[in-house]
Amino acid sequence: MIGVVWGLLFTHHSFSIFVTMGIVMMTGIVVSNAILIMDQFNINHRRGMPRQRAMVEAGKESFRPVVMITLAAVIGMAPLAFSRAIGSEFRNDIGIALIAA
Repeated sequence: MIGVVWGLLFTHHSFSIFVTMGIVMMTGIVVSNAILIMDQFNINHRRGMPRQRAMVEAGKESFRPVVMITLAAVIGMAPLAFSRAIGSEFRNDIGIALIAA
């Protein structure tokens, strides 16, 4: 949420229903990333690792997929955020909000 507010303030765009939909979409991406990490944590913990070490290892092992998912979302939103086509000014704010989140 903080990144969305700063991104919209920095680019002088307004908070709209499209931005709200984008926040819901990014929440879904964050939840899927958390599920990846927690699944790996459970696997490591079942193998006998202590809880703290299992979480650190899960973070290390899941780092690359989490970054790839996040970068795919950000790069996919770049054309939406920076488009200058006719009527795109209504959709620019969602792209900026998603990139800033």
